[in-house]
Amino acid sequence: MDFKSLHAASQYVNNLLLSRGLLKSGLPIEFARPEKGDGGKEGTLTRIVNVIHDLVLRRDKDAEQRANLATTVRSLRDAEVKSMAEIERLKSRLEDCKRQLAEAQSRERVTKESQKAADNGSRAHREELQHLKAVVKQMKTLSATDLRRRDAELQKLKSHLATTSRVRRTAATNTPTIDILPPPTA
Repeated sequence: MDFKSLHAASQYVNNLLLSRGLLKSGLPIEFARPEKGDGGKEGTLTRIVNVIHDLVLRRDKDAEQRANLATTVRSLRDAEVKSMAEIERLKSRLEDCKRQLAEAQSRERVTKESQKAADNGSRAHREELQHLKAVVKQMKTLSATDLRRRDAELQKLKSHLATTSRVRRTAATNTPTIDILPPPTA
């Protein structure tokens, strides 16, 4: 590799290292001519080794972070699977509860209708009972009235019969009577 290419590559690598914060002093490393750098050839080589060491540490740190992230992603996926299973279970339970609620509401509606029909029937029976009681009371009143009227008529008839029988008794003493006897039984 010629010097110009080596110098251009050195500048390119220095810019990359500087942009990533790997040059601690901010001074470029002389890759093309290590002997011209700070501390001579040994100082330049030491800086190169330090940069390489920093790069290896960063790579290890990045690898550890990637492993931690992968573990975290796996645990999050497992938690998501568990959450989805729990959500499905809860959805199923919710649907079951909705079905039970609909059944309970239907039973309640039927019970209310039955109760309303029973109340209406009870009310009709009470009204009929009241009507029958009124009819019985009227019948009692009419019967009592008829009974008094009959008693009065009976009294009139008795008195009329008594007067008629007195007239007959006086007339009967003057007229002969015929007694009819039943035929003799053999």
